[in-house]
Amino acid sequence: MILLSSQATILMKSLSIDFWDIPSISDCDAPSFQPRPYGQLFYRLLISLAELPKWKNLLFYSLETDVEGKSKFLLTGNFSENGDIQLSEYAKFVAKQGLLSGLFPNTFRTFQNKTINISTSFDPPYIVRGQITKDNELLNAEGLIIDILNEFSLRLQFRYRLFLPPDGEYGVKITNTTWNGMIGELLAGRTDIIAAPLTINKERSQDLFFIGPFMEDTLGILLNIPEQNEELFQMFLPFRYDIWLCLIGSIFIAAFLITIFSIISPFSAWNLALPGATSDEVSIYHSVWFTVGGMLMQGQELRAIACSARTVTLLYWLLVLVIQATWQADLTAFLTRNTIQIPVSSLEDLATSGLSLGAIKNSGTVKMIQVCFFLTYFRVT
Repeated sequence: MILLSSQATILMKSLSIDFWDIPSISDCDAPSFQPRPYGQLFYRLLISLAELPKWKNLLFYSLETDVEGKSKFLLTGNFSENGDIQLSEYAKFVAKQGLLSGLFPNTFRTFQNKTINISTSFDPPYIVRGQITKDNELLNAEGLIIDILNEFSLRLQFRYRLFLPPDGEYGVKITNTTWNGMIGELLAGRTDIIAAPLTINKERSQDLFFIGPFMEDTLGILLNIPEQNEELFQMFLPFRYDIWLCLIGSIFIAAFLITIFSIISPFSAWNLALPGATSDEVSIYHSVWFTVGGMLMQGQELRAIACSARTVTLLYWLLVLVIQATWQADLTAFLTRNTIQIPVSSLEDLATSGLSLGAIKNSGTVKMIQVCFFLTYFRVT
């Protein structure tokens, strides 16, 4: 109606120009041109029929439909001939509800407290708890999806009821037009929307409209932990065999030096003939036992008296302290480090491993593998 009045105004202004306003034709052989004032007559006719002055103001209306389905037009704006726009009180109210113009408020804003049936699935952490009725309605549910729905319900003004699919499936196309699970409930009209961790794929997008993902996830492969063979001599694994050979050699070298210095030093208890001196001070067997006890951090019954032998003993004990600290640190890290050998590390390894595969029936992962044209996916199936 408004568009028609604008077009009529332009038409009438153009018809107000009579033919005599057109320049004369220069062709001498052409018949004389007679001006015909039909434009003025038609212009005056439209003014008398449509009352043109009343059409100079454009009125904008909004078609509103309430919950009961009743529709009515509400005035939203008045566009005058001088270019001024005046919004009505209703238009100002609409403009405050979002980023929509109050002049054109027919775009969806709220559900006006309508009750919406929502299909979902019992999957933690999206849905973590709730009571299921005999009609498969989910009551007192909690979880991530519930938090999202509560936020939407406050902003879009709606109430909702949660329902689980009777077959417990997400949705797989059975025939060209039939789906099961939550998708089947939605297409059959028993639910209005789906709020669940539903994978977006090409087949589902052909029959459904996804508002967008609220979470992105990657696929993972779960494997049985292989049996670990507990080795008897794990305590020797932190050091290489050549280091252990050097440590064993240090025991005999230190024992040999302590014995030699005790024999040739004039300040040893044996050479000074001190009370309580024994031949063990100059015995190679006792010196070996002394260095072995030091390596194992055990106490000593007899110690060297000569300064040279004591210097060798102190250097040997310092070596033992460094080796003990390094060995304990490496052993702790070695025992806590994950040394499990994973049989597969990629999908290609899985395709060639010969392992028995399993996946959730009718899931988006199974469908993706079935319809994918990559050779690796084909070998997996």
